[in-house]
Amino acid sequence: MIALHYPKVGSLPSRVLARLLRTERVTHTDFQKVSRSYRLAAYIEQLRKRGWIVISETRRDKTRDPTGRYVTCCIYYLSLETIQQADAEGRDYALKVFEWEQQRIEEEGVTSSPIDNTTDSESLNDVTSNPSTKEEEEDSDD
Repeated sequence: MIALHYPKVGSLPSRVLARLLRTERVTHTDFQKVSRSYRLAAYIEQLRKRGWIVISETRRDKTRDPTGRYVTCCIYYLSLETIQQADAEGRDYALKVFEWEQQRIEEEGVTSSPIDNTTDSESLNDVTSNPSTKEEEEDSDD
């Protein structure tokens, strides 16, 4: 058996690991929705360096783009054996991570659920409704 090392609760690698321990198959898009981070592959690599055997499968899917193009993406997950090795410690760890996420959501007033990976559209609009850049703000002072 390989020793499993857990990242600090609340870190982005911990948020990935909690989902993997819950037997989720995580893609970049899935993780971006709950974390607002574009760096899933980097966190997977950090977990691997900590002893976690994260399986990755490459999949090619058609996009919703009207041109009909395809995208290649990775799906990440843990083997059942690894999840069983983590056992109660892994379940307790994942619970702590999801509790941390829920607390952050409540503190920030964002209505995003780490449980079902959904985001309230109003909360998303709050984040994306002001697309102005620093240059645009500086230009408006003229």
